[in-house]
Amino acid sequence: MENAAAQKVEDGGRTDRISKLPKDILYHILYFMSKNEAARTCVLSKSWRRVWINRLKLTFDERSSSFDGPHRTRLFVSSVNEALQSYLDNHNIHRIEEFHLILMNNSESILLLEKWIPMLDATPIRELCLWILPKLGRKFPYVDDLPSAVFKSERLARLCLYRCKLSLEKIHFARLDRLRLSYVKFTERVFENIASSCPLITTMWFKECTWFEECDDEEVKTITLEKKLHKNLKHFTFINDRAHRMDKRRVEIHVTTLETIHVHGCTVQIHGNKFRNLKELSLGVVILLRESFDFSSRHEFPVLTSLRLHGTLRWEYLNLRMNAPELTSIRYAAQIVPAITFTSPISSRCTSDIVIFRMQTDPVSWLLDLHAFLQTISRSEIRLCMCNVLEFVERVFVENKPPVVVQVLGLSFMKNRSYYFPSFLNGMFSVCSPMIIVQESFIEGEAKSERDQKELVKFLWEFLTKRDGTFRRKQDLEGLWIDRFDTNGQHWKRALLSECVLPESKNRLRLRLKWRERKANCDDSTS
Repeated sequence: MENAAAQKVEDGGRTDRISKLPKDILYHILYFMSKNEAARTCVLSKSWRRVWINRLKLTFDERSSSFDGPHRTRLFVSSVNEALQSYLDNHNIHRIEEFHLILMNNSESILLLEKWIPMLDATPIRELCLWILPKLGRKFPYVDDLPSAVFKSERLARLCLYRCKLSLEKIHFARLDRLRLSYVKFTERVFENIASSCPLITTMWFKECTWFEECDDEEVKTITLEKKLHKNLKHFTFINDRAHRMDKRRVEIHVTTLETIHVHGCTVQIHGNKFRNLKELSLGVVILLRESFDFSSRHEFPVLTSLRLHGTLRWEYLNLRMNAPELTSIRYAAQIVPAITFTSPISSRCTSDIVIFRMQTDPVSWLLDLHAFLQTISRSEIRLCMCNVLEFVERVFVENKPPVVVQVLGLSFMKNRSYYFPSFLNGMFSVCSPMIIVQESFIEGEAKSERDQKELVKFLWEFLTKRDGTFRRKQDLEGLWIDRFDTNGQHWKRALLSECVLPESKNRLRLRLKWRERKANCDDSTS
């Protein structure tokens, strides 16, 4: 009885089993708490008073509401100093897994990194993660120079900088794992040093970064990813929203072991034809050099799940043959029909969102290219959007090729161009069989105007139900219905044309079509 009583605590006579757990387990529990939550455990009992200081993950965020008030920086600095000094004074032997330090880029606390980083390097901390960020919703001037200790830290594993200037050329990031730079200015020599001094880096992320030497408008600034220097690199992102300078930014990728590639707003050159680890490929508003890829061979993407190509892609010479059996998402938006062929069937789980802005070739060639591309992704669920009515001044109809089933077809309708619309519709229906037709902006969100969708639905209904032979595939159309969206019940319900075109009607509208099955014909002739 005495032994049992000794295991009781004063709080209601319950057994305090958590305090009896091994220290390593307690530290592991605290790892998943925020710093404030972990600090509150000091009031549980005497044995918990200093446990939180030794948690596996410590985070000090200067932007936190814990430091609100006129003395924000002083309170933050005091908190960091106290934690570091306490850790050193107690000769702690427990190894902290991660120490996260988040500073505001206009704060005086940045200068204290010259003191804090050597202190952190002297502790048994496994990883130091440093962020210099703006206060939420605000912009500040550039930080001219970071303390040199930042570039010498033996513990620095993650570095995230916002609106900083880097001019120090002696850089050594022996353990850096992730690098994220936003609106950072650096010399070309600095970038080369960063790229060559990070043997363990797995993630590189650049957004709106600029070089000091950009006074020469003719000079092209290049970021090169090399096999030997970046053999551990898995994730690469480069974003440049300044379209007028995209030809002055170049990214050359020689690393074929990457898992994700996201490049926007620059010139791109990609080498190799076997990307066995690549899971995500996103190219937006890029100039893809003709030397990219090896067009004479098939490109292997055995684990690729997401393919995104968008913007004004200048790659007229691209004719890409891909083997990507695991694709689950294709997103394409550009002015031309892509010349992409999948050499093996893509997954039936794949969703394809295709947006074409205009026609740049003659109607016959354009329709044949569109049919060829739709055919190669026909196993996926296709949502096809045509932004702007194409001016088919002649009657064009692709025959002897089975139309590809399209789940959703988005069309834009302008009344002043309705003269061309029947020719365009006949051409489109000769290459695809849409199950649903909507006003084109419905694919991404709300319609541009209620009038647009009403005029489109009315025109299509009259066109598809005419018996004068205007609609070339009328014999294949088995059913036609109008649906309106019930905002109360949050579902689609059938409606009459007369109800939908009323001035007071504000419902979203769509047309549903049912097609008779057609047997495939291998004849390639067109008319």
